[in-house]
Amino acid sequence: MRKKIIFIIKQLFLILFTLAVVILPLWMLVINSFKPAAEVKTLNLGLPEKWSIIENYKTVVVEGNIIRGFFNSLLITVITVILVILFGSMASWVLARKKSKIMSLIYFISILGVLVPPAIITTIRVFHLLKIQGTYMAVILFYSGVFLPLVIFLTVGFIKTIPIELEEAARIDGASPINIFFKIIFPLLKPVRLTSMIFVSMFIWNDFIYPFYYISKSSQYTMVLGLYNFASKYRYQIRWELVFADVIMVSIPIIIVYIFAQKNIVSGIMGGATKG
Repeated sequence: MRKKIIFIIKQLFLILFTLAVVILPLWMLVINSFKPAAEVKTLNLGLPEKWSIIENYKTVVVEGNIIRGFFNSLLITVITVILVILFGSMASWVLARKKSKIMSLIYFISILGVLVPPAIITTIRVFHLLKIQGTYMAVILFYSGVFLPLVIFLTVGFIKTIPIELEEAARIDGASPINIFFKIIFPLLKPVRLTSMIFVSMFIWNDFIYPFYYISKSSQYTMVLGLYNFASKYRYQIRWELVFADVIMVSIPIIIVYIFAQKNIVSGIMGGATKG
């Protein structure tokens, strides 16, 4: 009986915690995005007396440049993910198979990026010298450098669980290193590859800090940066109904990705653990 009571108390605590931290803020966000300006000033949890669904979201799409921000975010996210997965997998294969002190040192230096925070100011200076500061290339290269260590860290351990006999048999048959990688190793990396892709994509899509430093033209703003710029337009009176509608519009794409990819996140982690 005592264990049951403790279990019930824990469940109630978790329900109340979820309600307070997740459900209520989400409800406030959604319901206030449907209210006209006169009603939203109080920021309460009640239903709107007059629904302004079309007006609020139409204003956000037109004035907030949501469509352009979506394609900017998509461009940066897709190219970065391709770069870090491709080059991270290649580097991980070499680091996992070559046994030497030099390779161990390179691997150690590579994964330091997981612990060491990126040098934003120094990187800005380098990009200025290369004359790419404020461009798509700058933020893509920066994200690639930030996430390569994480991909290498995850992938090296996974590759070590793949039997090396598969590669040796391919070499005996005359396969080149490129063929071995793309026809044998890379397909076997699917679980850890999917997990890395999802985590990297979600971080880049929701990130504000790095685009703020590395993107200067408003025509290149990501959705999150566009949200900041849109909210900053109202200096003296914040239009909460429009800000909330913008937040929802920004969040919808990554929520959809998460809903369809959550099984891949779990299977990727479990796949790596099982092979380990």
